[in-house]
Amino acid sequence: MDLGARRNLWDMLKSYKKDRIIILTTHYMDEADVLGDRIGIMCKGTLQCIGSSLFLKNRFGLGYKITFVKIRRRAHPGLDKFMESYFSGVVKQSEVHDEISYVIPKANAQNFGGFFEQLDMRLEEFDIKSYGVSMSNLEDVFLNINREFAPDLFGDLRSFSDSKNSSSENSGDNLKIVKNKDSDFKPRPIGDSLGTENSKDNENREAGARAMLLKDGDSS
Repeated sequence: MDLGARRNLWDMLKSYKKDRIIILTTHYMDEADVLGDRIGIMCKGTLQCIGSSLFLKNRFGLGYKITFVKIRRRAHPGLDKFMESYFSGVVKQSEVHDEISYVIPKANAQNFGGFFEQLDMRLEEFDIKSYGVSMSNLEDVFLNINREFAPDLFGDLRSFSDSKNSSSENSGDNLKIVKNKDSDFKPRPIGDSLGTENSKDNENREAGARAMLLKDGDSS
């Protein structure tokens, strides 16, 4: 579904939900955030949590995310120490091209005042063009919950999340269907052990999966 059609669908669902209960399943976290008054996340067929978007972000979110746009590709060596001097437990989440992101624990929110005052005065010193701050989004919540309740199924989601954020626009599309010896189809994370298999085998498996999906769609 293209972006325009998806937006029209969202508007239609919003207009119809008055005095109604609508149950919607989706793997797009931005869609759940926009449409869901109460959001439930399932793992291995079991409901793991349910609540409003704000509740889930506060309960399972990573905290605050600050993203810097760098003047030079290489980050200033003093930026890490500057962040650590204001926020204990701060973690560098990713560094891609001209952007670098840190995750700040919620408990350190009271330090933002002095931090921003000093940061604004030292932007040129740290070679920073601009910056922005946001709370954890539902994508972070989804990955955090699945990391906790299904590490065997989803693997190392921290590295998976970093690579996906830098290469994919559709943040919720984190599974693909492949043919498997044990069963006809089985969801696996992109970038799992499949990458070590022969590329020709992968092409054959994906072609078989597409053929089966088309057959199922025709029969329905």
